[in-house]
Amino acid sequence: MPTTASKWRIQLAHQIAGYYPAEAVLLVGSAANGLADAWSDLDLLMYWQAVPDVATRRQIAERIGGKGITWEDTTDGDFALQSQGDTFRLGEHALKVDITHKTRASVEALMADVTQHHDLNPIKLGVLNGFMGGMAVTGHDLLSQWREQIGDLPAEMIQPLLDRYLDLTAYDLVLMIVRRGDALFARELITGWCTAIVMALQVINRKYPPLRAKHLAAMGETMAIQPEGLAKRIRQICNAPIAEAIELAKPLIEDTFSLISQQGYDVTAAIARFQQIRLANHRPIRLDQA
Repeated sequence: MPTTASKWRIQLAHQIAGYYPAEAVLLVGSAANGLADAWSDLDLLMYWQAVPDVATRRQIAERIGGKGITWEDTTDGDFALQSQGDTFRLGEHALKVDITHKTRASVEALMADVTQHHDLNPIKLGVLNGFMGGMAVTGHDLLSQWREQIGDLPAEMIQPLLDRYLDLTAYDLVLMIVRRGDALFARELITGWCTAIVMALQVINRKYPPLRAKHLAAMGETMAIQPEGLAKRIRQICNAPIAEAIELAKPLIEDTFSLISQQGYDVTAAIARFQQIRLANHRPIRLDQA
């Protein structure tokens, strides 16, 4: 059931879309997932044959009542990632509205890069993750067509992505950092473990991995393959004192390795890296003199 904050943001998205003659408008982020709260932004993707110029978009934003309008242009570099963005504020409490404009051609190039050529670019994968989880506002037929073309994460990409995400810092090294009392660095590494295994689990569930592992409980509901109590265990790791967190994280990582191996994927190298021993050097080392 969508939150109250999601419901009125969805209504607002439909109102805003009415000002833009785009071929399709997609609501993404927490509002699209029904998880928005009072602090959530409104994120819209708009698709065009040709993106209107800045002057035209400024006029539309001002007509809507947007304040503090800013612009972002990423038309250099990889064509598939080219976009133009508008950000403005609405209402008494300055709700942030982010609109990303893309051409149909750039979207279809991105889709081909990933689904046909198996491009591992994490930004492209994140874009497809957001797209697949978005809510159509206008252009339902076009968006449905694209969703069908995108489909599940290609099987050929699973092992390379697992190799990327499961390149974990060795347990023994993180334990050494905890014992040093370097709590900030240790916490960063332990939360990095958690993020990595969530991404790996997304992959074996044939889902495009997001740019960030947000809304973990909701994400877990979409994954048929996962260790028991995944979201609860990660919350416990994040909330526990650092010396306890590392001991909670280790069995979760081991369970994840076991589960992925049971699905037929090779985690031998990942396990070896995670189990690598860090030896202490107490005695001075002297090189032989020539």
